[in-house]
Amino acid sequence: MTHFYFIANNMALDFANTLAVDGDGHAVDLISSFADLIDWARETEIISQRQAANVLRDIDKSSASFILKKAIELRDGLKSMAVALAAGKAVPKVSIDKINSVLSEKEGHFEIVRTSNGYKSKLNIGYEDIRDLMLPVAESAMRLICYADPNLIKKCANAECVLYFYDTSKRHGRKWCSMSACGNRAKAAAFYDRNRLSIR
Repeated sequence: MTHFYFIANNMALDFANTLAVDGDGHAVDLISSFADLIDWARETEIISQRQAANVLRDIDKSSASFILKKAIELRDGLKSMAVALAAGKAVPKVSIDKINSVLSEKEGHFEIVRTSNGYKSKLNIGYEDIRDLMLPVAESAMRLICYADPNLIKKCANAECVLYFYDTSKRHGRKWCSMSACGNRAKAAAFYDRNRLSIR
């Protein structure tokens, strides 16, 4: 079972959400190693299971450390982007600079992939281009900033939660990162409060 959150309807926000909090409100970094980064990339289908295994087997420690550092720098920029957009503010220059830095190193190529709902574009990254692991994330951020409705970029309504999402619900009334997590906790708390008041 995955330990990442894929609740944002946007790859860049999902990557930003790898900075999270646990049930006690303590900060948690879900990508604390290169292996975690590869695991996340595999689960998002940026790379295949086979590519992931090849990378983990063949990459040297220095290259892995460099790629992880660049990914974490991008993630910091994406988190700042999410915070700003959800608050109705301009995207910080440092966020745009981080995204543009990744976009400027583009090595892969796009291809059309058939899905159950039709087609989608996918950046094809070969093993030799593993330095460009974050390209699809940066491109997702670029599309979010340039083409998405900024009013639909939201933070979970749970004050203790730090996850962000792009609200694609029919009436754009989504409040929670997920109903199975913060949504259920809020419902349980409201139920408890109602019953406590009725007993008095």
